[in-house]
Amino acid sequence: MGKGTRKRAKRAKEAEYAAAREAAREAIGQLLLVESFEDYVGLLEKHPELGSREAADELDEASDAPAYGPLFARARVLLDGARSGDLSAAWEAYRKAADEAQHLMGAVEPLQAEADAAMERGDYARVLEIVDEAMPVAVQTGFGLVVHLLLNQRGGALLNSAGPNRANELEGAIEAFRAALEISVSGAQAAGVLMHLGLAFGERIHGDRADNTETALAALGDALAELDGSPDQDDELRAMILTNQSVFLGRSEREDRLAVAREAVALCREALRVRSPERNADDWAYSQLNLGEALRDLSGLGEADAAEARAAFQAVLQHAADIRNPTLVGSAHQALGGMDLASTRRSPEDYLAAHEAGALGEEPDPTPACRQPVPISKLPRI
Repeated sequence: MGKGTRKRAKRAKEAEYAAAREAAREAIGQLLLVESFEDYVGLLEKHPELGSREAADELDEASDAPAYGPLFARARVLLDGARSGDLSAAWEAYRKAADEAQHLMGAVEPLQAEADAAMERGDYARVLEIVDEAMPVAVQTGFGLVVHLLLNQRGGALLNSAGPNRANELEGAIEAFRAALEISVSGAQAAGVLMHLGLAFGERIHGDRADNTETALAALGDALAELDGSPDQDDELRAMILTNQSVFLGRSEREDRLAVAREAVALCREALRVRSPERNADDWAYSQLNLGEALRDLSGLGEADAAEARAAFQAVLQHAADIRNPTLVGSAHQALGGMDLASTRRSPEDYLAAHEAGALGEEPDPTPACRQPVPISKLPRI
């Protein structure tokens, strides 16, 4: 056999092995869902490839997967049963291991509920304590979806916390969201993580601010791509991503400010196709306020009428009774007040004429730049 023939034979063998691994992978996915001995036996009859070396190799590799590894490792005994023929003993061993894992996870469920309640009331330190307590059990049992949820809770708590070590908290949030992204199993799931990762980069203190903002925008763009490619559509998540894109576009240092303002307006308007006061007044108000901010930027660049921005802010005030978060209503008042103040300031020509006439007096600014708060409407929505 010549060298070329041997190479072709090797490639053919490798292709055959890869195809067998792919077939085994699909069958293993079904194996993890069996709930009875009868289902196990029926699946082996339908998929005899589960008794192959390729199936064992596939499962052994999956057993090292982050978060999900122990789940696959427990199923290894079922493949051993398929190869040995002792199905009853294999099923008994599998059920025992699965029951032990479920028992361990029983202690995690109330902790998850407590973490949700702590997050709701803003007790982020308690959230972190609970996650640290629950995480080792979730990892040990291989319940990857629970690990994913706990990582998200850790990242969310660190992102929202305003402790004295803010810079390190944000780095911790980025680390947690990256770990959650690594074990995401669906487009919608990955989109949610990417959105929060974008928010963490947008608030990041370490590094260059402009670079962090661009990284945030890239993550939000990836989140939209994941969502668009997923069969599990989530209109509200999409609206949240679009609104946050508008926020970070406004914060960016891109040179073409007109293009930035136009895009920010378009993003908010797309989000508002989903959000409404009737559906959720608070979520709607976040997008509406950011629409007003973008329109105000656009009017300052001479392309839009300032009345459009006023109308956006005034719409929030018209629905004040439906909005639970009072800071959103306060932001609308603040934005309108800022526009009124700006409209009363004299133009450069007026200042020159007053100076020449000797009538230029002091004009104190009631809100010095160094003390002006960041409008809530400019903050990202989590």
